[in-house]
Amino acid sequence: MSALFNRSRRLLVILALALGVSLAVTTALPASASSNSSEQRRNYYGALSISSDNAWGGSFDYGTKRGAIKRAQRECKDRSNLPGTCEAAVWVRNGCAALSVKLNSDGFVTKYGWAVNRFKGPAIKAAQKKCGKKCVKRAWVCTTRP
Repeated sequence: MSALFNRSRRLLVILALALGVSLAVTTALPASASSNSSEQRRNYYGALSISSDNAWGGSFDYGTKRGAIKRAQRECKDRSNLPGTCEAAVWVRNGCAALSVKLNSDGFVTKYGWAVNRFKGPAIKAAQKKCGKKCVKRAWVCTTRP
């Protein structure tokens, strides 16, 4: 009977240790997660809009994607003679967005290309490449990086 008692006691000790380790890990995770949450990156949004008459609007450092797009659209419509043709071309989170356009002989946009990148230069270059030959840089925006 003492062998059975010793075996049971060992099993209880092992279970108690396992439970203790489990609790220690569980309580340690939220503490480390809370310290990381204060260091999390804030998201900043920007957007570019373009109209067929080559007017554009831009925004940066908005707290939401929707807010950034609305501001870019509003600016485009305010600058355009054809405000109904404004469209949100590109949005970006924590980075840069660029827009290149190809114009016809009357100065109207026939084609555009957009790109996003962490840095302005590569975003502009990619937008021009995406747009194609005879495209020119039209606009770019960069958000503040945390």
